[in-house]
Formats: sequence, structure tokens, C-alpha cells
Amino acid sequence: MDDRRKCMILAILCLVLATIVIALTSALAAKSTFPPEPQKQTQPQSSTAEQTSTSHSYSTTPTPAALLPWQQIRLPREVVPYHYDIHLIPDFVEGSFKGIVDIHIRVLSSTDHVIVHFAYLNVTIVTLKNSETSDEVKPLNYFVYEQNEVLVVESSSRTLSTGNYTLHVEYKGSLVDSLVGFYRSSYVDTITNSTRYMAASKFEPTYARRAFPCFDEPALKATFRIQLTHQPQMTALSNMNVESKSPSKILPGSTETTFNTSVTMSTYLVVFVISEFNYTETLTSSKKPFRVYSRPDQINSTHYALDVGVHILNYYEQYFNISYPLPKQDLIGIPDFVTGAMENWGLITFYETVLLYDEKNVASSKKRNIARTTAHELTHQWFGNLVTMDWWDDLWLNEGFATFFAYEGMAQLDELNWKNWRKSADFLLDNLHPSLQHDSSLSSHPIIQPVHHPDEITSIFDLISYSKGASVIRMLEAFIGQDLFKKGLHKYLNRFAYSNAKTQDLWDVMSSENPSINVTKVMDTWTKQMGYPVVYVEKQGNKFIANQTRFLEDITLTPDESESPYNYLWEIPLTYKQGINGQVKTQWMHMERQISWEDTLPQDEIIKFNVDQTGVYRVNYHINMWNRLANATCGNLSVSGLSMADITNLIDDSFSLFYNGMLTPAIFFKFCTCLSKQDHYETWSVISNGLGSISNLLENSPAFSLLRKFSLNLVTPMYEKVNWTDNGTYRQKRLQGIILDDTCALDYAPCLEEAYTRLVQWLKDSNSVAADLQGVVFMYGLRGAGANSALLWEEIWSRYLIEPSPQIKNNLLDCLATTSRPWLLKRLLESIFNESEIRSQSAIKVISSVSANPVGELIAWNFYRANWERLVNKLTLNDRNLGKLIKSLTSGFTTEISLLEMMDFFRKYPEAGAGTRPRLQATEQVKANIKWIELRQKELIAQLQKT
Repeated sequence: MDDRRKCMILAILCLVLATIVIALTSALAAKSTFPPEPQKQTQPQSSTAEQTSTSHSYSTTPTPAALLPWQQIRLPREVVPYHYDIHLIPDFVEGSFKGIVDIHIRVLSSTDHVIVHFAYLNVTIVTLKNSETSDEVKPLNYFVYEQNEVLVVESSSRTLSTGNYTLHVEYKGSLVDSLVGFYRSSYVDTITNSTRYMAASKFEPTYARRAFPCFDEPALKATFRIQLTHQPQMTALSNMNVESKSPSKILPGSTETTFNTSVTMSTYLVVFVISEFNYTETLTSSKKPFRVYSRPDQINSTHYALDVGVHILNYYEQYFNISYPLPKQDLIGIPDFVTGAMENWGLITFYETVLLYDEKNVASSKKRNIARTTAHELTHQWFGNLVTMDWWDDLWLNEGFATFFAYEGMAQLDELNWKNWRKSADFLLDNLHPSLQHDSSLSSHPIIQPVHHPDEITSIFDLISYSKGASVIRMLEAFIGQDLFKKGLHKYLNRFAYSNAKTQDLWDVMSSENPSINVTKVMDTWTKQMGYPVVYVEKQGNKFIANQTRFLEDITLTPDESESPYNYLWEIPLTYKQGINGQVKTQWMHMERQISWEDTLPQDEIIKFNVDQTGVYRVNYHINMWNRLANATCGNLSVSGLSMADITNLIDDSFSLFYNGMLTPAIFFKFCTCLSKQDHYETWSVISNGLGSISNLLENSPAFSLLRKFSLNLVTPMYEKVNWTDNGTYRQKRLQGIILDDTCALDYAPCLEEAYTRLVQWLKDSNSVAADLQGVVFMYGLRGAGANSALLWEEIWSRYLIEPSPQIKNNLLDCLATTSRPWLLKRLLESIFNESEIRSQSAIKVISSVSANPVGELIAWNFYRANWERLVNKLTLNDRNLGKLIKSLTSGFTTEISLLEMMDFFRKYPEAGAGTRPRLQATEQVKANIKWIELRQKELIAQLQKT
């Protein structure tokens, strides 16, 4: 054999061997991806069981049954809790806390392990005792399985038999670097000019495990007895009223506050606050104390929430026919809070600007939002707290009802004059219209959305669970009637009090009150499939024909019907009415593509479908019917037979149908022209939203100048009418705010000059600008400053840093983001990483506000990409506000280059946490924007040239 042949054979052998080695290595690597058996420890070796505070990423793959119990996402049900004794000892100087917890558990079937949730805590002692005999289970092993945030306690010598046990855990945790779990907040007390510290908690949805080991699932309810150790000058608050206060035996010089045992509730509703706050107080109609807490220098701003809160609570007791079950109700405004508010039973926590009303600095619209948020959280005391969803896929049972009944609660406030809120447009503007827009994409999700991991749970706290959920409840009430709806809710709340419910439980109760309608069959089509229908209606003589199809913002997309159990067909209560005195009629579409029916209505009168827009669907009419409806709004609205809800419905539907190509733009622009002469804030709000959304896409288009000219012609007559005078009713002030904002946004020189003048005046005298005008002044004053804008920005920044009022501080932050100087925008963005300048909960607001500035859109996008790892370290992947930010940053993108940048970023950082679904939605939106420019621009230009 020659040397060449030997070399060839040797080379082949080497290649075969290399292939085998690679295959074996790959197999071993694949095997290693299976979660390893954690190292176990016996009791004396607890130090190695400490959990490190690392960020986690969760698989979204359902857990195979073969996995070990602690490797499964849901806790096993062999062991359940029935009571917790919790003692927390915070150290504000070190920024840490110690915890001692006794969890009283019931072993329902024999097992050799107890698994509890446990995250970002360091365990020091674990014991397990039989509650009946007090015998300690020995030897005992335990370990922390970080991936699923659980502490696993095992009996290594014997199986735990059925019965009651007490799991005792001592541990340490951190009070800093987070706004969830148990954390430290600070503020400057302007009375003493000193920094004060406080501790607060935020446990929904899965953060109680960061404060104490627990069965952190909503169905695993228990009672709680809480003890907090704190400095004597501080006040401790929790869900229940105080049982006793005494000198601490553990920490001399401190006080121990012990609270009465709670009612049965879920872990996410537990709350702790330790502060030096003051309170205002009144009594409910059942003589229970109702208090609003704030830092001392803000106590005068608590009176409005106190007045509306107790009024609404008293009303809910009557409406729900169930007395508020706790001995007290507290509301507290916290300087650092990650969400607007949290419904903890008995102690509702708020971000302070969402609770406190300062009449000199808070606009009428924000005052109304304080009432709405307060009503929302008080509704939760029944829907969510008394009756809790069984698992997070039914989150809408909590949030949909709280959103819906917030309006029923506000209707009891005389100042808003909302007794007939169901026919008003406010619910539509706040909820139905935004949720329809959100739900018109392929990347939306059903109201009932299966979720498993914490990041998935966090991501469904969105418009679908809240606003669409509330809208389908409003639709249900409309077609079964208010009386039967109310009776059904009474039965639902009583049947599942102090327990848990699923959506089917609600339908069963509602069906029992109205057996003529199969509520389950109807409502499943609205809750178990994403999206909603558009119904096309035409009239041929005395015959009506109606067709339904799924509405999509991008009409060129085709939904995969296999994704829906109902092929994207709905049970539709198709209501309609003719003229001012016409009777409201209902024609049901039972998951049919098309129906027809006879009705002898006059040919020449207007016919409005989806009366008061109680249905969660759009209506597209034959062009002749559209023209009659549009003409009706050009005259006296009071004789049209159309409610304000009807009119805003017509504007919104005509815009959305024009936007996706199903309707000529002429109808929407006719509504704009006719209704711009009316002084209704509701109609102006819908017109403003529509014109603003297309304006954002057209900044680099020849249509932009035409649209701006049309918009200025529309708004300037009303601008001259409303002017800058600070007077009028709530409705007039709402209209004034919309008109001034729109006019300044269009760079109308007189508006910008006035905003600039008033901003300069305000810096000299903060009482010189009325609360209802401050929003416009802060938003556009810098834009009108011209060459002085950089110096003015520096003055505003200096004022922001020392400003004590949280409301004004928010306004100043909005103002700083409007500068046209790129280097100042970059400086502002970088400041979010300096906690002494911008608080953590304002970080997302700053980035979003800079992005909304035309000069700042690209700056914010580049900052977001370049600082993604810093943002994750600061806020975590589980932060739903960080997750949603991608949508607002990219909503105005209209080019293939921008889309490629997004794709490159997603490939570089594939772990999105709570942003997984928002990334899909953002991608779909940008693709739709690109298509819209391509397909709709010419038609729009032609319409604007004619208008």
C-alpha cells in the first residue's frame, strides 16, 4: 500500500472518529439541559442553600409529567396551607430584613416532601413538626430549586402521613433594588427637610415568595397573622387592624406591632407597610374606619380620595348586597410604586400621584382618574379578594369586573353627572375603543389565556384582561338585562365567597338566572378566541342582510382559523334602532357567516346598529346607510336619535374601517367636518385620536402637509372659542384640554407662544397657571421657546430635582422630554440610571416620553437597544412595563430598515420575559405600517385634496 493511500485511509478514520466524538458530545449536551437533581442539605448545612439574586428566564414549554415535583411549574396538591404566622424585622440602614414564618399545612395524601415558593431569600433554619404531637420530623433535608423559585423540604427517613404539620423557616432578604416583594422606599420630608425611609410591599402576581416562603398560587388560600418589628416612631400597617403593640423582645428599643388574624385570602393580597405617614379618617355607613395615608407634607391632598372612597365603598355594599368583611379600609400613597395601585385586602396601595389630589396642580381629567382608580381597587375587595380567580388564566374575572364597576362607582359621584353612564361615551373612550384597536392583530390573545410561568402571567395584565374583559361584561349585562345581571352577581359572590372561581362558574350562575339564553355558548365565543367581528349590514327593501368576519387592522393578513375553537365566528347580539323614537331591536347571529331578516322600516330614515355600542364588534354599513348617518351628525344632534355613545362609535368605526381599507376615507372625514363644529369633548377625543394616529405615520410623506392643513382648519375655530380661560364645567375643561393640546401639537404659533409665556410665568410663580392648563403648558412651553429652549430646559431640570410635589414633578418630567435639543434628550435618558435624579418607576415613562417627541424617536430607540442589559438589570425581564415598552417605541416605524433593526435586536437578545408577546405585536404593527403607507397613502392624498 503506497503512502498516499495510507494517508487517505488515515484521514477517513480520523473523520469518522471526529464525527463520533461530536455526536457523543451533542448527546451529552442535550442530556445536560434536563434540570439536574439539586444538591440536598441536612439541617445544619443551611448556608449552602442560600439563593442568589440572579435574574431568571423561564421555559414556556408545558411541564412533562415525568419531571420531579419541584421541576413542575405548579405546586403539587398533596400539601396545602391553612394558616401563616409571619414575623418580619426590616433594617432600613442595611437595606435588609429578617423573617420568621410558621406555615401551618395539611398533608392530604402521603408524601415525602413539602414544596413552597421561595425567591431571592437566604434560608437559615428549616424545621417541620407534626402539629398534633409536636414531634419534629428528623432527619430533614432541604434545598432551593432556583429555576422554579421553590424551597423543597424532604423527610429522608419516612413518608409524611396525612395530618397537620407546621413548617418553620427563618431567612434573610433584601429591601433594596426592587419595587416588588418587600422593599424600601424613600422621600424627602419638606417639613423637616430630611430623607425618610419606609418599607412597602407589592406581591401580585408572584412576588409574595420574595418576602416569605409561601404557597404562592391564588387558589391556595389561608389565614394570616402578621407581626412587624419597627422603630417606635413609625407606624406599621397590614391587611387587618392592630391587635397589640409592645416593646420588641428580639430587637431592644424597637416596637412589635401584631395584627389580628386575617380572613381567608390568597398570598398576593397580603401587604406590609412601615412608615411615618399621617392619615385622614372617616367612617363607613357600617361604622368601620376608612383612612387615607400619605407622607406628612401631602396630607392635605388626601381629602378627595377619602370623600369619594367612602362614598363608593358604601354604594358597593348596597349593590353587591354583601357587607365589606374586614374591620377597616385603608388607602395609602407610596412614593415608589411599580404600578398605579394594588388592591391588597384592607390596605390598598397606590403610587402617590394616582391617589393624591392637589387642586392647584391636578387637572380635572386626572381628578377623575383618581376617582376611577379608587373605585377600581375598591371593586376588587369583592371581585378578586372575596372571590378570586382559580388561576391566572382567568385574571379577567378580577380585572374585567373591577374595570367595569369602576364606572358604576363613579356614577354615584354627583360632580361627574354620570348617572346614565351606560349611554355616555367615557367607558368607550377609556376601554372599548382602545381594546378593539389592541385586539385587531394576529398576535393578540383570548381573554381566557393559558399561562404557566411568572413572565407569562405578568404579560396578560393588559388591555385584553382589563378593558376587553370589562367590555364583554357590559355586553352581557345589556343582553340579559340589568336586573338579572345583578341577581346573578349576588349569587356568584355568595357561592364563591372566600374561595375561588373559574369563568365557567360565572356562566353557570348567569344561565341559572336567565335560562332562555345559553350564556356559556354565547360568551365562550368572546372569551376563548382572540379578536372580534365586523358586521357588514345592508338593506334591500324590507330585508336586512348581515355578514360577520374577523376584523383585522391589516386586511391583507389571513387568520388561521384552526387557532380558534369557533373558526373566528361569534354569537353576536346585533342590536339596532331607527330614529329618535325607535325601539331597540335585537337580531342574534348564532356563529353564522350571514343572516337575513325582514323589518318594515322607512327607507329614508337613519338606522343605527350596535346601539350605544354595547356590543364588542364593529359595524360596516352599505355606503348609502353610512351617508345618512354622517348627514345626521351635521345637524342638531338632539333630534338625530343618536346617543353620545352612538356618535363616538360611528366616528371610531368609520376611522378604523378606512384605516384597514374596508371603507372610503370620505365618511370619516365627513364626520370630522360635521362634528368639529360641536363642543363635545367625547367626539373631539375620537377625532383627535384618529387624525393623530395617521399623522404619526406620515411625517415623511407628501400627505403630511395636507393632513396638517386639514387638521388646523378643523381645530383653530374651536381654539379661538375655548381659549386659555380657566373656568367652566368638567366637560368644558375636558374639551379645552383636547383642543389646546391638538392646536399646539400642530405647531400653531399663537398656541406655542402662549404655552411658552405661561411656562416662564409658572417658573416665577407656580400659582400663575391653573391646574387644567398645566398639562398643555408643560408639554408645549419648551417647543415655543425657540433659541431660549436650552437655557429654559436647564432651569426646568434644576426645578425638577428639588420639587417636593409628586404631581408637579411628573409634569416637569413630561416637559423635559419635549425639548428639540438631541443632547438634552440623551442626558435625560441617561439620568434614569441615577436613582437620586429619576426614580425607578419613572424610567419607562421617560423613555416613552422621549420617543413620543419627533426629535427623540430615534434617540430613544437607539438608547433602548444600547442599554438593554442595563434596563433589565434595573427593572428585570419580568417587569411588564419594560415588556410593553417595545410597542410604544416602534409604533411609528414605517420602513424596512427599522424593521430589520428590530429583528436584529430580537436575535441579539432573544430572552424577552414579559415582553415576549409585545415583541410579536410590535413586529406585526410595523409590518402593517409599512403596508399601510404603500396601500392607503394615495387614497388619503386624493381625499385630502378634495376636502
